[in-house]
Amino acid sequence: MMLELKELYKNILSAFDAEDISEFSQKVFDCLISGKTDAFEKYLPLCPKTA
Repeated sequence: MMLELKELYKNILSAFDAEDISEFSQKVFDCLISGKTDAFEKYLPLCPKTA
């Protein structure tokens, strides 16, 4: 389980081109402001909906 969480963490950061968690919120903000959707398209399959 811990290995899966680490992999998910790494993949989410990668989707937003963030080196570490300290950059993550700025990268998300930048995507929202610029209207770029490619990062979100990479992110969505990583966190599927649950009922």
